Amino acid sequence: MKKFLLKLSIFLAVIGIPFGILNELYKNTNYWKSANEVYELRNHPDDITLLNLGNSHEMYGLRYEKYYQGVSNNFATSSQPFYYSYQVLKNAKSSICDGAVVLVPVSYFDWYYNWRELFANTKTYNNRYYSFLKPRQVYNYELDTHIECGIFPLLTAKENVKYIFHDTGLPDIEAENLTALMDRGADHADDVVDYKYNSWVNDVMNLGEGKDRVYEENRRDLVKLIEYCYDEGYHPVLLCTPVTSLLNRRFSEEFLQDFDEKTQEICRLFPELLFLDYSKNEEFTDSLQYYTDSDHMNSLGGDIYTKKILHDLADAGVIGKELLKEESVR
Repeated sequence: MKKFLLKLSIFLAVIGIPFGILNELYKNTNYWKSANEVYELRNHPDDITLLNLGNSHEMYGLRYEKYYQGVSNNFATSSQPFYYSYQVLKNAKSSICDGAVVLVPVSYFDWYYNWRELFANTKTYNNRYYSFLKPRQVYNYELDTHIECGIFPLLTAKENVKYIFHDTGLPDIEAENLTALMDRGADHADDVVDYKYNSWVNDVMNLGEGKDRVYEENRRDLVKLIEYCYDEGYHPVLLCTPVTSLLNRRFSEEFLQDFDEKTQEICRLFPELLFLDYSKNEEFTDSLQYYTDSDHMNSLGGDIYTKKILHDLADAGVIGKELLKEESVR
């Protein structure tokens, strides 16, 4: 027994303690904090009065810093389903004020978003949540993945260990990006739109056998999310961020009607729920200079879109007009 304890002590002194120190140093790098697009999801301010959930459309399209006087945060990240928007919101509870406005986006692909299969095949999507959510909040929780991705990320850091010694800067969460879809020509734009449409229809959504089950699961998660907002005294607002008219036209009338009917059903279920629907707003859908690709806004489009949302929230009495900065009023 004494020999075992001696060997254990030597192991800890030679390997365990240095590893633990390096692991903590790695977890405190800007590189690790901002990896996998979750910087704002786990590094957010206190006393938040306005926030959004959602996916990459809102991650790029909502830019509060220049236009909102209160404390805000963007909790959106790429390919985030309703399930994880709900978990992210619960996780940030201590930082959110009573009565806070919560923008709850619904995108075209959300009702039939086959994210459980997608996340199983693309581990990165699910693994990123191990770094800040509780085990019970992570879908298909696995202890070994938690150890590698959440507790000891140094185990899989490989060449990224270098950031302990030469770190990156913190991300510019509202960076300027004026790249426009049409700057690269009409043929390129058509290719980009075709790629996104085919990706959504074939890889992201389940529109075949099992589509009803996928829809019911996603609907259940959205209803739980909205109910949670009301239970916590928040002010939820349903939101549909626009995409380009080029992508809009790829979808059949039947698909778009189905999307609208399912979204309106949520509005009927929650009669007090404000729905800001910009999906057919030509100010945005036809302004291709606002987009970097078929569905993601650049900083120009995001600025104008954010100002529009803030003014519509103020006109609806959801936020006070005194919270709009001068830049938003112009």
